[in-house]
Amino acid sequence: MESVNTDRSPVRLAFLFAAVALLCANLPHLLGVLWTPDGVTFTGLTHNQDDAAVYLSWIRQASEGRFFFTNRFTTEPQRGLPVNLFFYLLGTVGRIMHLSPPAVYAGARMVFGGLLLAALWRLVSTVLADKRAQLLAFAFLCFAAGFGFALDLRPANYYEQPIDRWQPEAITFLTIYVTPLFSAALALMAVFAASFFRAEQTGKSRDLLPACVAGFLLGNFHSYDILQLWAFAFVYRVLTDVLRKRVETARYGRLLIVGLAMLPTAGYQLYAITNEAVFNARVFATSTLSPSPIWILLGFGLPFLLAAAAPFAPGAKDKLAPDALRYLFVWAVVAIAISYAVGLNGKPVSFQRKLLMGAHIPVCLLAGATLAAVTEKLSGSLPVIVSLAAVLITVPSNLRFMLQDVNRLQTNTSGSQYRPYLSADETSALRFLRETAKPGEAVLVCPDMTAHRYGGSALMPYLGVYIPAYSSASVYAAHWSETADFQRKYNEQLRFFAADTPDDSRQSFLAANPAIRYILYADAVGAGLTNANGELIVSEQTGAPFWRGVDWAGQPPSYLEAVYESGTVRVLRVR
Repeated sequence: MESVNTDRSPVRLAFLFAAVALLCANLPHLLGVLWTPDGVTFTGLTHNQDDAAVYLSWIRQASEGRFFFTNRFTTEPQRGLPVNLFFYLLGTVGRIMHLSPPAVYAGARMVFGGLLLAALWRLVSTVLADKRAQLLAFAFLCFAAGFGFALDLRPANYYEQPIDRWQPEAITFLTIYVTPLFSAALALMAVFAASFFRAEQTGKSRDLLPACVAGFLLGNFHSYDILQLWAFAFVYRVLTDVLRKRVETARYGRLLIVGLAMLPTAGYQLYAITNEAVFNARVFATSTLSPSPIWILLGFGLPFLLAAAAPFAPGAKDKLAPDALRYLFVWAVVAIAISYAVGLNGKPVSFQRKLLMGAHIPVCLLAGATLAAVTEKLSGSLPVIVSLAAVLITVPSNLRFMLQDVNRLQTNTSGSQYRPYLSADETSALRFLRETAKPGEAVLVCPDMTAHRYGGSALMPYLGVYIPAYSSASVYAAHWSETADFQRKYNEQLRFFAADTPDDSRQSFLAANPAIRYILYADAVGAGLTNANGELIVSEQTGAPFWRGVDWAGQPPSYLEAVYESGTVRVLRVR
């Protein structure tokens, strides 16, 4: 192990791998900036804008000096219990440096992506004893995905396909690409794994300190990760005692210390979920169940096959530090198995597949050891050629994933309802709300009249998710999981903007919802729902317009006051 630390050539190559991975993972965002047309604004978001908008909302709240967060995608009364140390840090940095939440978020993607790769290299150096195995394992961690690119699937259920096509937190490279939250959490998982392994090797409690810090932080802002970490550490400890035929009680004491370090933050999160109704509804709004195991294994691809062969491949064990084969194998098996966890009632826990995050790490570490062992006896340049080919064959799924988003940039669409580019009129209206609306004041958002032309859902809230991200205002109904009782509120909101709704009904609705102080309106609403050619979409049964909105392009009704107008977008204040 000392030779690894004194010979700098593996470190230089690892740095090169990390730099290339970090650049490639941020390339779609860089292209988004470079391709920004004149007169529009790039949101900085190329994938999963609805979740990212929530993170931007938390950054904005922290930049306002708030330690406890509220859900600004709904208007229910809230106690304000949730705390997120990661986004509080980002918001504080934004406040000190006078940066907008999107700018902070973009910078954090780079910074925490780099910290993740540094933590992974530290883990690689801890559990792998062979320099070549270290580099191969790190290359897999930086670039590898699975066989998803090679399968031409059109599943009826989107999740019934390899996970490298749709679950970014399961793949290290896609973790860096999608959000700094995932990068920060995965970095702490790597820190925990390296620290716990060192403590097991040395028997010194002080080596456990990084694991305790990592567990404490994860318990706050990515709580379900601690379930995987503590579970695999416990199974490893028990299995080790069984194989050695003795119980080392002191080591269980250290395991207890780690669990106690996780308890304060995880316990508070449980308290907040239990006592904040809006937070509770948001946490359990969706069910993210794990797919069939075959899609996980295909999603990990070649690294999984190599990892599975590690216990049997001649020489693979010698590439690892003592006991590391057992340690990594237990981690990989437990991490995959726990993604099928069931609750106390015997039903699957609602966040099942999120527990898979981190499983990619031991798989790639074992794969690196196996690949180094099976290629070292090849002659000439063959070890390098075979190793390079093995790594490169794992890359295309990641390229496919990002190219989808890059191609969507050119049509201003995304994999979700929300557009990555905003027009000058839209940006100007958001800027007005940022400068005018106060916390607690809500905005009623008109439906989007164009998203259906690009694969989105028709008549969803126009700019809804961006309002809490770009201003201090809340929204009445904008986010499918964050807005409490979203479907009912969405229907009420759509009815409010329908042309055939009487003004009396609109006024009654506003009176019943006094938090609504502003209305965001686009002139296109009055034109009705049209196709890409501008033709009105009509019902096949009746021939009547599918949906037509109220026309407020001129003078709004007396109970509304036009307070801002930018082109075809206007902000109305409720009198």
